[in-house]
Amino acid sequence: QLSHLREQLDEEEIHQRVGARLHTSYHPPRLMWLADTVPDVVARTAQYVSLGEYIYLQLAGIHGAATSTMAWAGILDRQTGQLDSELLRITGTSPDQFASIVDPDQPITDVDPRVGARWPALTGAAWFPAIPDGYASNLGVGATIPSTVAMSAATSGAMRTIIQGFPTQLPSGLWSYRVSRTESI
Repeated sequence: QLSHLREQLDEEEIHQRVGARLHTSYHPPRLMWLADTVPDVVARTAQYVSLGEYIYLQLAGIHGAATSTMAWAGILDRQTGQLDSELLRITGTSPDQFASIVDPDQPITDVDPRVGARWPALTGAAWFPAIPDGYASNLGVGATIPSTVAMSAATSGAMRTIIQGFPTQLPSGLWSYRVSRTESI
C-alpha cells in the first residue's frame, strides 16, 4: 500500500502538509491495507479510534481525539488543524469516521450522565483528551519550550522540542506535528 500511495501522491507535498513522510507507521497505508485485506470489516466500520479514545468512550462515553493523536496518525494538516482531505479521499475514509479534534487544554464536556452515577467523585470533572507518546514524553520531562529538547529511545528514537506556531517549510528529514491550536512538536 505504501508504494501505491507513493505512486499516486506527491510525497514531499504530503510531508509538508501533515509533517510526516508516507510510512507504514501512519494511518494512510494501514487504512488502505485494511480495505484490501478485510473489505467486509472496513465496510462495517463506523469509526476508527486510538486506544486512548476507545478507553474514554468505554469509561465515560466521550468522543474526542487530541490534536496530537490525529497528527500522530499522519492525517492531520499541520497548518489548518483539520484532517487532510486528499489522504481521506485516497484511503476511502471520511471525517465522520474519526473523533472530533480537541486541543489538549480544552475539556470535553459531553460526558455520559451515567459517569456521575457510577463514580460520584467524578461528577462535573474536567475530561481532557488522551495524548500520545511523543507529546506526553515532552510534557512529562518538562521539555515545553523551544530551548529544551526531550530525547526518547525505545523501539525508535527521537529528539523533540515544542515550538510556537507551525513551520512553513520542513527540511526533508524533519517531522513536525501540530499538537495544539498554537504549537508544534
